[in-house]
Amino acid sequence: MPFYTFIMEYDGGTYVSQLKAQSKQRACIKWAQQLNISEIHNFGQSSKEKLIEEMKTEEPILLNSLKNVWCQMTWIGGKSALINFVQTDENN
Repeated sequence: MPFYTFIMEYDGGTYVSQLKAQSKQRACIKWAQQLNISEIHNFGQSSKEKLIEEMKTEEPILLNSLKNVWCQMTWIGGKSALINFVQTDENN
């Protein structure tokens, strides 16, 4: 099962985490569900719920000329959340 590394830029902060998942779709949802909101400035439970829904319904964009690197952007509480994530082999 591959690893996925998520980097979220939100409200002046950068938040990085890694998890294992069977697919990028499952990784997106799992990441949003496991997000520790106490570590994120101006990000409460309702923001987390909005992000989970976005991850369930929006398709990430594969970045040009890169392999296994995606980007997704959403607006939460009037602020942009830029999310990049990378899939890596579990043996690397």
